[in-house]
Amino acid sequence: MEYQRGPVPSGYCHGARGLLLGPAALWKGSGLKRHSILVVDDEASVRSLFVEALEESGHRVSVAVDGAAALDQLRDGRLPCVVLTDVRMPRMDGFELSRAVGRDPQLASIPIVVLTGDRILSFSSPARDKPFSVMELDALVQASCSLHRASGDDDGAADN
Repeated sequence: MEYQRGPVPSGYCHGARGLLLGPAALWKGSGLKRHSILVVDDEASVRSLFVEALEESGHRVSVAVDGAAALDQLRDGRLPCVVLTDVRMPRMDGFELSRAVGRDPQLASIPIVVLTGDRILSFSSPARDKPFSVMELDALVQASCSLHRASGDDDGAADN
């Protein structure tokens, strides 16, 4: 996945991997919540980009290398506010993970966001295009977690 450098808004900079990073201090007092997130991707470089971006926004992040490992983590009781998962992975892909979570009454309320770097697939399936900035990624997390809270299941998000 390639992140493109563009104009840098005031108070932001490009991180080591090209991500647009904003200081975590910008989020303080903004009313945005910090959440626990499970990132699922078989590519270590993509996992690391997402972890860097999400932690920069103040979120707690755990990772899994594929859908089967993610499902094991979820069934062990480590319940995030949202799962961000790649579509194409070995053993269990993102769609299979989403279906498995939906069938489990203990997990069914957790939002699963299936992401892809394939633009065509993002237009022809329920998968979303992978976000390309910290702000876009955080907006996705905030929206998904608000759905989780609206369903009555809050993950005990960290205090602002």
